[in-house]
Amino acid sequence: YIQMESLTSFQHSVSLVLWVILFFALLLALITMNFMTNSIVKPIKDVQKFAQRIGEGDTSNEYIYYSDLEINQLNQSMNEMVNKLNAQDETQRSFFQNVSHELRTPLQIIKSQTESAQVGISSISDVSKIIHKEVDHLSELIDDILVLSRLESKSNELVKSSNDLRETF
Repeated sequence: YIQMESLTSFQHSVSLVLWVILFFALLLALITMNFMTNSIVKPIKDVQKFAQRIGEGDTSNEYIYYSDLEINQLNQSMNEMVNKLNAQDETQRSFFQNVSHELRTPLQIIKSQTESAQVGISSISDVSKIIHKEVDHLSELIDDILVLSRLESKSNELVKSSNDLRETF
């Protein structure tokens, strides 16, 4: 006759200890998984927010170092893109300021000449010559703007090819 109560009691206590260990291991695994997931997802969310800000027109740089090489390179590329966008905006602003000045000058000359003809300071024939000259100047400016516009729209369609210069000459 063997006493089984102590073995059964021992089995229950080992079983309980194993369940407790399993519970704590599972809890530790969940905490570790949550930490690792956040460490991976947070930089991606930051870069996504940065891209969204750029899409909304906020072109301020965001220089943040990420330990993940690919995400860090993506952030650097996006900062370079922001710098290029800012440079293009500045170029465009400067272009429009120059164009508006260049167009305003002949118009101002035409206006002053017509006013002088209305008052009787200048003769109509002199004024008409000046107006004709300034209208030609305006037409040249507008033609130049149209040429620039066509060149810019076709710049993406540029086809590169290899040519033998001897044949070209």
